[in-house]
Amino acid sequence: MRFIGLVIGALAIFCSAFGCARHFAARPSASSKSLTFTIVSAGQDHTCGLTTDGDVYCWGANADGQLGIGASDKLPHPKPLRVASRIKFKVVSAGNRHTCALTADGTAYCWGANDSGQLGNGSITASATPVAVQGKLVFVSVSAGATHTCGITSAGDAYCWGGNWHGQLGNGSLDGEQKYPCCHTEPTRVVGGLSFSEVTAGGIHTCGITKSGKPYGWGIANYGRLGLGQTRTVNLPTPTPVSTSVEFLSINPGGFYTCGLAKTKIAYCWGAGEEGELGNGSPVAEQNVPLAVSGTLHFSTIAARYSHACGITNDGSVYCWGANQAGQIGDGSTENRYVPTAISSDRKFKLISSGGNVSWGHTCGITTDRRTLCWGDNRWGQLGNGSTGASLKAAFVTNPEP
Repeated sequence: MRFIGLVIGALAIFCSAFGCARHFAARPSASSKSLTFTIVSAGQDHTCGLTTDGDVYCWGANADGQLGIGASDKLPHPKPLRVASRIKFKVVSAGNRHTCALTADGTAYCWGANDSGQLGNGSITASATPVAVQGKLVFVSVSAGATHTCGITSAGDAYCWGGNWHGQLGNGSLDGEQKYPCCHTEPTRVVGGLSFSEVTAGGIHTCGITKSGKPYGWGIANYGRLGLGQTRTVNLPTPTPVSTSVEFLSINPGGFYTCGLAKTKIAYCWGAGEEGELGNGSPVAEQNVPLAVSGTLHFSTIAARYSHACGITNDGSVYCWGANQAGQIGDGSTENRYVPTAISSDRKFKLISSGGNVSWGHTCGITTDRRTLCWGDNRWGQLGNGSTGASLKAAFVTNPEP
């Protein structure tokens, strides 16, 4: 023991003289590792990714515990942080201020803000760690929106939970703003007897596609965001068919608009597009039926959020359109784009996700060589590149915090 004490004392003297802290700090931490994501999901001011081994990492804002790291705070987190759970996941979806994920057996977990019951755990108390969604349902997909969440079971039944003052849960009821926060704190089944292949939660409207490719919408109908073919400002608490004969593969409700990918691989958008969200070449105050985006591009996948949308073409190129205040289009500018515009990157992508709110936005994607990049607004570190400065071009997500 005396010998150990002498060694420690000598080391302390050496470090004091020569600055061990500087030398040791320069070495990479043994706990730091490179991450390979299979899914990346951009929320409002945070982003989450699912690794190849089933771990979820999140970065960005954490005021409501949406990063799932065990505590909430008002600091930016510009590097990926592992969610505080040993649970392995297969799907992750980042909403406005909450995040949800599915395990391999289809159990849903959520964390973050819960003022409207969007975590689905039977309470309206926020959680900085994953909590199980009530109901013992087995889900094949989950989608976190603004203040509500939706999922689909293996039978094609859709369930939603959380805020419902505009009927965005699709359960036939309408709670009204005077009851905010709404308290549908457990999954409630979407009515109508439809079998869905996809349901996606937006801001205050929700959209789904049946297994035959027919698109439906529910929630608030103003600005044409539900695509009903006529001007309506009502709240619709049940699935209502979009006025089109086009069959769709996927559908994405944004803030005041919606975009979908047809089976022909052509992108269509409808609703409000004053900042170019519809991608049809000009500002549009209200579009009541699906309208093909400009150009001759064919997409393999698309993603839409509050005020911008992006798509990946069949050759892996990324094009974005809509609002661009923070560079979320990724073409090196801050000018709104009214037609699909190629991002400033020669990399090929296989997954894309649009995030943000009505004023700011960011975009993230995974390349064909399994690298993750983000661009746009970065005030909370939601780009995950180690900084809090906006990036007008795609930047690599950095290694996680040691």
